[in-house]
Amino acid sequence: MKLAFSLFAFLMFITLSSCDVNEPKKDKPKPEGYQEDILWPSLADSPWPMFHHDPQSSGRSKYSGPILGLLEWEFKNSWKQILSGIIVDSDSTIYAPYENGGFVALKSNGNLKWKILEEITHSATTPIITSQGTILHLALSGVYSIYPNGTVKWFYPINIDTYGMNIDKDGNIYFITHHTLYALNKSGQFLWSYSNTEFEGGCYTSFSPDGKTLYIPGNINTPGLIAFDIVNKTIKWKFGHGSTSWCLVDSHGNIWLNAIFDSISKNYTMFSLTPDGNIRWFKKLAHDIAAPTMDKNGNIFFVSDSIYSIDYHGKLRWGFRFETDGYVTTPLVSDLNGNIYVIKEKYEKFDLTVFKNDGQILFNIPNLKYYPGQSPAIGFNRLFIPMGKGESIYSVK
Repeated sequence: MKLAFSLFAFLMFITLSSCDVNEPKKDKPKPEGYQEDILWPSLADSPWPMFHHDPQSSGRSKYSGPILGLLEWEFKNSWKQILSGIIVDSDSTIYAPYENGGFVALKSNGNLKWKILEEITHSATTPIITSQGTILHLALSGVYSIYPNGTVKWFYPINIDTYGMNIDKDGNIYFITHHTLYALNKSGQFLWSYSNTEFEGGCYTSFSPDGKTLYIPGNINTPGLIAFDIVNKTIKWKFGHGSTSWCLVDSHGNIWLNAIFDSISKNYTMFSLTPDGNIRWFKKLAHDIAAPTMDKNGNIFFVSDSIYSIDYHGKLRWGFRFETDGYVTTPLVSDLNGNIYVIKEKYEKFDLTVFKNDGQILFNIPNLKYYPGQSPAIGFNRLFIPMGKGESIYSVK
């Protein structure tokens, strides 16, 4: 009898265990600040299709970056300056505009694929790769749409006095020049414009996740940030003053910016705002900062007197103070693994330092020449760095 009972119990254990194994396991809860991917149908599904990666300026790639810390190649373009960021297509083509040096397309090995518009002086605006495969280029003479083979699809002539371009979900193109916000459709046709003396052209705008609000940073003489409703063409709200020409928007619609708010501080302060412009939290800074980046868990990374990691609720995760002099003006970027790429300038040279998400250094490449340019790009386990006042583009693997 005891043997029969034991056999029955054993069979029941096997049955229950089998059922338990086959049951679907519950997913691990995501952190409150977890960043869902924001679908943007008009933008190319490529590793790095626009300035600071996306219309929200997260600076975060969906792909892994370099891990070896080795300089792979250097492309030079006849002593011409590259003042913008660079972009990377899904076929590994790298696009970059030079100052009076042409719009270039590079192969993944750094060899020249083609060059056009050599006589066109470009602005400092980073191009955009659309879901149609065309490349949008904002030059001082107007807006170009370029096919991947280097031929021009269309051109919209307009005098551009500054930089910064964005794209909405429908493929409409937005830029500010002469204190006027312009909207063109994806065929290069004029849609509408909105003038306001507080619109600062020397800035990079960011979109809300739903694509209906365009956030326009200012400068010391304008509001720190203007939220503009592109559907109704009205200003929704303004915040502070003295911004540094950038803002970052997360997938929940919260906004990060560096601005002055007199009731809190007369110096630059890192703010996190709700979508309606209310303060979530703030952190007073020692210095002005370059555009930050945000990882998948909603942690934000920026450099002031040190590099800081702040969590979604404004709590300090870690800080790292550099031992040498210098400063950071190039936007920070991050990869799929949460590694943070920091370019630190010193005496016309710069160091590339890569931090793991916990603040440990992954690798460092010192004393690269010239000033770095705007946002570097991540793609195909590489970091591509534009050289700003120099002629070169670097690939780091």
